[in-house]
Amino acid sequence: MGVYMIKYDIILIGTGQATGTIIPSLLKKKLKIAVIESDKTGGTCVNWGCTPTKTLIASARDAHMVRRASDFGIDVPSFSVDFEKIMERVNGIRNPGSAGFESWLKSVLDYYGGTASFIDDHTVSVGEETLFADKIIIHTGTRSRIPSIPGIDTTPWLDNKGILDLKNLPEHLIVVGASYIGLEFAQAFRRLGSKVSIVGRGNRIVPREDPDMSLAALEILREEGLEFYLKSELTQMKKTDEGIQLSFTSDGNAMTLDGSDLLLAVGRVPNTDLLNLESTGVRLNERGYIEVNDAGQSSVPHIYALGDVNGKGAFTHTSVHDGQVFLAHMEGEGRRISHRGRQRNLERKFLWPHGRCSPSAGQKKRMKQRA
Repeated sequence: MGVYMIKYDIILIGTGQATGTIIPSLLKKKLKIAVIESDKTGGTCVNWGCTPTKTLIASARDAHMVRRASDFGIDVPSFSVDFEKIMERVNGIRNPGSAGFESWLKSVLDYYGGTASFIDDHTVSVGEETLFADKIIIHTGTRSRIPSIPGIDTTPWLDNKGILDLKNLPEHLIVVGASYIGLEFAQAFRRLGSKVSIVGRGNRIVPREDPDMSLAALEILREEGLEFYLKSELTQMKKTDEGIQLSFTSDGNAMTLDGSDLLLAVGRVPNTDLLNLESTGVRLNERGYIEVNDAGQSSVPHIYALGDVNGKGAFTHTSVHDGQVFLAHMEGEGRRISHRGRQRNLERKFLWPHGRCSPSAGQKKRMKQRA
């Protein structure tokens, strides 16, 4: 830890989507700002979420449409998928975005690479440096939840980050998890030519949607050749000469799948465990998310939590909105996190690469309950 304490007006921990929203306004105020990032600059959307996955999906959809060309009166005798070129394109889009954002941040403020750890409510250490600020913003996002399964420590597996670093197209991809992230990758890789098996814990897929929408999605994906094993409980995984083997029960029946690659997509956990928040008065909820009020303030008023880490939303637009709320609060304006609920009718979700669902179609039951 350094001898000198460097003082700032604001320390921002994390560089997700709220960062680009708030930094320009803070710079106009001539504030001294420090940004701390422990991973790739830009957060999930730029590096492992929206940008690379939708780029991958674009290639997968084109492959799908080529296979359907005869439906439109077009004869395509043969074609092949060059997975290496597909991933070159993915990286050629996401990497410059991250690098460019990092370069800009370094040109306008003090940028620290490393893991932030609170010393007290105003003080943070990163590497050998000690930083002090009047206000601190926690914007550290979430990561994949890794289930406790016998054999997981000795079995190779992928999460939403690792799967985007694959060099070869999986021969047989086993996906554990039947919600948005798992299905997005599952359909994309199936369309690119992989055999895909999905193991889900619930009795239906995308369980946040209404049952009729879950059923429609299931039928579409099955028609494309995806295999589903629902009402499942994992019992063991292990490494094999060919790849991996997953053992589980499905609807009470013992099952075993042998695959080349395994994707774990069973939810997210907040990146709060390494921040040493015990040295502050910041309260976490039972799932580890930072509790905030409607202005994004934690239980320590000068420490804010924006984006996924506050548990109020897990999308790019909700993170951006949190940044807008923070700026409004600085100006004494009344914009609040809960205000975005008024615009819910304008939002859309991607349930799978070739389908969209609006809340009015997919969540009628939940909307009635809210009303």
